[in-house]
Amino acid sequence: MQHRQGRITASATKNACHTNPANPAISVINQICYPLLQKKFEKMHTKRGKKDEPIILQSYDNYMKTVLKHEDFALKPSGLWVNPQYPHIGASPAGIAVFVSRHSCSGS
Repeated sequence: MQHRQGRITASATKNACHTNPANPAISVINQICYPLLQKKFEKMHTKRGKKDEPIILQSYDNYMKTVLKHEDFALKPSGLWVNPQYPHIGASPAGIAVFVSRHSCSGS
C-alpha cells in the first residue's frame, strides 16, 4: 500500500479529475497522499468483485485454454504497475494475460 502513496490509482481517478487543481479538495489530497490513513469504504459490488475475482480469473483462464484453444496462454497474478514516463499514475490489474511461445527459432 505504501507504493500507492502519491500515485493516482483507479480508485482515485474520478476524484482527481474532478477536483480543482488550483484548490484541490482535502479529501482528494488525503486519498492520494495518505491512502493508509483512509477508512476502508467498499460498496456492495466491490466486495462481491473481490470475493468472486479468483473464480472469474479461473473461468477466464479455462475459457482461453479450452474454448479458444490457446495452449500457450497463461494468466499471471499482478501487483501495482507504474509507468516510468508517468510515475504519478498506477494501476493494479487483477491479472496479466501472457502468451508463451513454445516454438524456437534456429536463426537460419
